Amino acid sequence: MKSILITGGRIWTGDPSQPFAESLLVVGNRFAAVGSREEVMAHPRARDAFRVDLAGEGIVPGFTDAHIHMAGLARQNWEVSLEGSRTLEEALGRIRARAEETAPEDWIYGAGFDETKWPEPRKPGRADVDALGLPNPVLLRRTCAHVHVAGSRAMERAGLDRESGVFMESEVQPLTDTMIRESEGKALSAETLLEACRKLSSWGTTCVHTCSAATYGLEEDLSLYQELFERNALPIRIVSYHDSFPNYKVRSGYGDDWIRFGGFKVFLDGSLGGRSAALTEDYADAPGQRGRQNLEDSKFRGFLEEAFRRGIQVQVHAIGDAAIDQALDAFESFLGKKTPLEFPFRLNHVIATRPDQFERLARIRPACDIQPIQAVSDMDMAPQRLGPKRESSAYAWSTLEKLGLVLTGSSDGPVDTSNLWISVDAAVNRRKTDGSGQTWKENERMSLDSALRLFTVNPWRVVGQGKRIGRIAKGMSADFCVLDRDPFLTPNEELHKTLVVGTFAGGHLTWDRTGDLPESLLLA
Repeated sequence: MKSILITGGRIWTGDPSQPFAESLLVVGNRFAAVGSREEVMAHPRARDAFRVDLAGEGIVPGFTDAHIHMAGLARQNWEVSLEGSRTLEEALGRIRARAEETAPEDWIYGAGFDETKWPEPRKPGRADVDALGLPNPVLLRRTCAHVHVAGSRAMERAGLDRESGVFMESEVQPLTDTMIRESEGKALSAETLLEACRKLSSWGTTCVHTCSAATYGLEEDLSLYQELFERNALPIRIVSYHDSFPNYKVRSGYGDDWIRFGGFKVFLDGSLGGRSAALTEDYADAPGQRGRQNLEDSKFRGFLEEAFRRGIQVQVHAIGDAAIDQALDAFESFLGKKTPLEFPFRLNHVIATRPDQFERLARIRPACDIQPIQAVSDMDMAPQRLGPKRESSAYAWSTLEKLGLVLTGSSDGPVDTSNLWISVDAAVNRRKTDGSGQTWKENERMSLDSALRLFTVNPWRVVGQGKRIGRIAKGMSADFCVLDRDPFLTPNEELHKTLVVGTFAGGHLTWDRTGDLPESLLLA
């Protein structure tokens, strides 16, 4: 069994009984010793270990992205990126440019437009796509993935016809099913997934909780991860959630430490940017509109009852306060009932909260998955959508933490960047990193210690593995990353600049920025 000794840096362990350490020793796939230099060097395996001497840099547990869409990340090179387009015309110009190098029968999928950043903030429609005069079927996805726009040729391929060409929420599934079927192997493959995994490893990520959302065109293919694992090439651990129940008897946690079934995902509403998040009062910038609730109470409760009976954890997408009410009403009916899961319910996003909901959250105590980066990426849009009163209690990460809730952190990639150091910066600073210095709701800032727990300790607690993975402690799985700096000595405003020098998952080296570590440690 290979062993590696790292000393000379400051180790943030995530372990309350020993928050910091000087050295660590990995033997095989676990930490054999963690503590002072003298304590670790006294271990009998330290003598023959490969040694890495740092000069004050930092080490933290491997990061977990607790809500991400890996299929969406893997398709990014096949898609046409509309992210950062400054006008509708620029976005459509990118589609036109792709068409020049695409066969007439092939689909063109434009992803990531955000009309709120355009001078004329209107969504595109069927007429805009058709005006391009392209022979290709064209489908556009808003940055939130809750709004799609199709041209006539795309709708013809899927047997649909809608004058506006706009499809909200799961209405898009016939289009995305057709597109994926007709683009088989081009959009998603083991190699495109491996490329996405390697990018995450370069940012210190060792595990993802990926959401397979077939109804939104983001279906996961677990056989591709199996293929990578069998090739000894899978660099990150996969916990997979699905928007349908498995048709065989299985509980959450089925699988192994590398690929496991997480649970069932249900979408109660949409997005704030797309005005499909369900609010109890009208949108401040769109009188008469309150978004939409995707499920009737009876159907939603039926899903929860089936999941609870089968031992399947449920992850509930709820952004608007009406959707959060719906989730809490249903969760409350299960209080006191026996379950093998410490956290049978996960509440995802929890954005447009009202003050009166905080008491209920504290009493019902679902695990809450938040996206700190969205308090930055939404700061120009959200105040317009919510108005001053609702804005004051929204994106309330610090408030949720003070309620004693277990919070997990995520990127929701590819909706936002999956570099989790940018999310750590967002949690600590609530500030844009574009040089503008613009901040928002600074009273909801989190400490660096709390921000790191979002992405290390807490995600493993929520899936019932907190005693085995997620901390740097003797006997725990050796998932950690070596940084180019000590984050606790880094000015807060520079946290997003943190670079990962090396990433280890289960004792395997999955990322090496310098090339100084021996090939014997590398994942094949």
